[in-house]
Amino acid sequence: MSLSDDWDIAKGSVLLSSVPEDVALKIKAQSSVVAYRRGATIFLQGEPARGIYIVLDGWVKLFRISPKGTEAVVGVFTKRQSFAEAAVFQNQAY
Repeated sequence: MSLSDDWDIAKGSVLLSSVPEDVALKIKAQSSVVAYRRGATIFLQGEPARGIYIVLDGWVKLFRISPKGTEAVVGVFTKRQSFAEAAVFQNQAY
């Protein structure tokens, strides 16, 4: 997949689909594409929020570990879906 294809997918997300073109170009200039292996950790609960993510391919499962040690799924995201917006926009931790 090319960077142009990646940007087309990202622009199709709810987060970016209605953003004015000048704003989209500023976002694009500050964006990067990162590939993660299956099971990789993207960020941990409590880390400072540094970015918003848009899934370009595959899927992402966000979860947290409950006080009892069980996994609680927060959300599952697939192609063109974004996550971590609230933490970033509110200047909070993931």
